[in-house]
Amino acid sequence: MRLLLQIIVALSTAALGILLAALLLPGFKVQFAGFLAAIAVYAAAEALLAPVVKRAGRRYAPALMGGIGVITTFVALLITSLMPGGIAMADAATWLLAGLIMWLTTSLGGWILLAILEKRYLTDDESDKKSAKPQQKPSTSRRVEEGAGKQDDER
Repeated sequence: MRLLLQIIVALSTAALGILLAALLLPGFKVQFAGFLAAIAVYAAAEALLAPVVKRAGRRYAPALMGGIGVITTFVALLITSLMPGGIAMADAATWLLAGLIMWLTTSLGGWILLAILEKRYLTDDESDKKSAKPQQKPSTSRRVEEGAGKQDDER
């Protein structure tokens, strides 16, 4: 269930980020026909690139570890922009601002949305499991009886 929630969050925050970039940046263009594909490509690219970039950063540039999310976002945007009919960016300023918008949207939005969904859906599942299987406490009366028998034997 957690994996499904993570996929939903990744796709929805990618969609929100692309929409925000398209609305806020005049040089950011997204075609309607390629919008859904752009969302899927961006979310998949970011999910697949994050561990690779993190591993490479840890090995070759430890000072960049704090910026791994931003780097992953820019690479995912590059891959998404290579897809025909997806997104296009006019200039370097648009690339920079689109990357920051996407990074903020997917990072903060993902963190907040995942927390809300986990609280709503995973907490309910856990409480259902607990109510279905009541936990039994170990019997203390048996231990007391065994302990009492040992004390009688010692006397």
